[in-house]
Amino acid sequence: MKQHAEADNHPVCLSYSDLSVWCFKCENYVIHQCLDAVKLAAYQTKFHQPPPTLTVSHLPDAASSSSSSAQN
Repeated sequence: MKQHAEADNHPVCLSYSDLSVWCFKCENYVIHQCLDAVKLAAYQTKFHQPPPTLTVSHLPDAASSSSSSAQN
């Protein structure tokens, strides 16, 4: 975030409501792995606990959905 803001003169902010990062100059959300640590710290500060983890059981079964659409 700091590099984006300083090198390219793009001011960015982290929304405390949904933990998204916004670039005011690009008028777009910034999504990058380098922001994960900042977002994690913000989440823990906001909720006083680590975020829930996403497990495979939470994800839709891509294999069954593609095979069922192929059968139709």
